[in-house]
Amino acid sequence: MIEIYGNGPTRWTKCLWTARELGIDYKEVNVDFKDGSFGDENYQKVHPFKLVPAMKDGDFVLNESLAIMQYLCQKHPGTDLLPREGTQERALCDQWCFYSNSTLEPQQQSSFYNRFIYPDNLKNPKEVERAMVNIGRKLEVLSDEIDTREFLVGNKFTLADISMTYVLNWISMGDSIKQKNLADYMENHKEREAFPREFYER
Repeated sequence: MIEIYGNGPTRWTKCLWTARELGIDYKEVNVDFKDGSFGDENYQKVHPFKLVPAMKDGDFVLNESLAIMQYLCQKHPGTDLLPREGTQERALCDQWCFYSNSTLEPQQQSSFYNRFIYPDNLKNPKEVERAMVNIGRKLEVLSDEIDTREFLVGNKFTLADISMTYVLNWISMGDSIKQKNLADYMENHKEREAFPREFYER
């Protein structure tokens, strides 16, 4: 059975959401966070950097949330979560997954960590201000791009929507999202049965 390792409302929830949308059997393995890293020496055999998420499928080990999400979809085809390789729909799905992971999320993390996670002596108010300005600009553009669409790729729910909803939800936990269409987009997808809401309602 596939094992997915993680803790709390971290990126592993994207992997759990994907597995639930696919309807596959899997085991959730909670990894404790202590002294700035996840797990112990045994967990380091699964993830050498002691981060989450991680996945084991038999003897096969995989890290990084998007890689795990795509692996699950490729191993269990038959849904629209990951468009067929070589299509424009797949390219757009990859584009939005990369955008949410690499462009939007780092700004969100910088703001959130400097406000709520770092000890007081490491918090940088200027970095928070800079990150919030950048997030605001990116959300304005994203709002125009999404407009009134329900999905990022065509008329189907894909990994792009999981990735984007995850980041927007984290942004909303620190500040309200001013763009109504983005807030509606996020809330609509959080209503899906497979959304791992238990990690956000504690």
